[in-house]
Amino acid sequence: MAISLFAAPLNQTDKNWKTMINETVVDKGSNARLKKVIEKLRNGETIYVCGLGGSVTEGAGPADFHDGYIYQFQKLLAEKYAKNADQVILDGAGLGGTPSPLGLIRYEQDVIADLGGHKPDVLVIEFSVNDWLECSKGRAFEALIRRGLTDNPDCAVIALYATATYANQQDWMIPIASHYNIPQVSIRNAIDKRIESGEVKKDDYFADYAHPKKDGHTFMANCLLNIFEIADKENLSKSEIPADWNLANPLKNFRTITGTDGRVIMDKGSFSEKDSATQNNLKKGKGNFPLNWHHPYGNNGSSNEPLRITLKCKAFILVFKENAASPTKPFGNAQVYVDGKLVKTCDPTNKGWNNCNVSMIIDETEVKEHVIEIKMAPGSEKKAFTVVAMGYSAD
Repeated sequence: MAISLFAAPLNQTDKNWKTMINETVVDKGSNARLKKVIEKLRNGETIYVCGLGGSVTEGAGPADFHDGYIYQFQKLLAEKYAKNADQVILDGAGLGGTPSPLGLIRYEQDVIADLGGHKPDVLVIEFSVNDWLECSKGRAFEALIRRGLTDNPDCAVIALYATATYANQQDWMIPIASHYNIPQVSIRNAIDKRIESGEVKKDDYFADYAHPKKDGHTFMANCLLNIFEIADKENLSKSEIPADWNLANPLKNFRTITGTDGRVIMDKGSFSEKDSATQNNLKKGKGNFPLNWHHPYGNNGSSNEPLRITLKCKAFILVFKENAASPTKPFGNAQVYVDGKLVKTCDPTNKGWNNCNVSMIIDETEVKEHVIEIKMAPGSEKKAFTVVAMGYSAD
C-alpha cells in the first residue's frame, strides 16, 4: 500500500516544511521574555501582540489581509499555549511602503493607542524589505527595539526579516538586533535559496514582487511560533537591556509631534486644515494619519504663511504625503527651512498614491533650539500640500 506524505503549504513535505522553518532562525536570543509570554498564556492571563512593519505586516498578498502572517501567528500562539483564544489581543500595525523611521513616529498612535494604552507583550518588528536607503541609517530600527524593551521589560521583541524578489536589508539589521540579544527570524534564509533551486516555486510563495501569498504568510507565522517552541523546551537564559546603544548618535527619547507637546511651539500658518485622504490603512479602512497639517488647494484666499515649529532637538523627521492623482486639486512643492536656511524642497507628485515620504531634516550630535518652517514653493502657493507627521529626538 502506498504511503502518502503530509502536504504542507508551499507544496512541501512535512519534513521539508520543518527543515525550512528551522533554517529561518538567525538567533534564538534570550528566551526569558518568550517564556514569560508562554507562562502568562498558560496561567490564563491576557497578552498583547503587535506586528509593526510595512505592507507584509499589514497583510498584503492574500485576498483577505486577515490571512497575513501576524493574524495567523495570533491564532497559532493562542492555540498552542492559551487557555482561551481571546487571551491574545492583536494589533496589526503594518502600513504599506513605510520604513522604520515612520514606524518610530507611528509607535505611540499605532501601537500603544491601538492596544488601548497597553504596552505589547510581543512586538514583531518587520521593516527589512522597506528600509533600503531609509533616512536614519538604522537608528530608527534600533530605537524601535529599545522602545519595546524599555516600555515593558518583559516584552518579547522579535526582529522579523521578510523577503522580496529584491531580497532585504537584514545584513545590516542583524548586528543591531544581536546587540540586544533578541530573537531574529529570516524568511530570506529559507525561501530565497529554495526558489533559486526550484524546491519552492516563486509563484507559490509570492503574490507579486514583494508580498507573500496566503501560504507564504502561513510559513512566516509558523516561523514565529517556532521561536516560542524552541524557548519553551530550553532552560531559562538571562535577558538584560544593554546600557549602551549599538549605533552612534542614536535617536534617544524620540517623540511624535502632536501639537500638544509642551516642548514644541507651533504656528500652523496656512497649514491649518486637515487632510482626510492620507495613506489608507487596511485594518482601519481609512486614512492612518488623522492628525496632519494641510495647506489646501486654492488656499481659501489666505496668504502663504509657513507652518512654523520651534523646539529643542538634535534630529527632526518630516513625513509628507505624495499625491500625483488630483487633477482638480493638484499638489505642489513645499520648501523646508531650518533656522532661515533652505534645506529641502519636497515634491509630493513623485509617486502619488497618498503614500508617505519620510525625510530627515535635522541630524546633529547635540540638542539645540531650532526653528523649522515649511511653506509652499514659488509657483505652488495655490496648490495643496500635506504634512502627514513629524517627530524629533529630544536627547
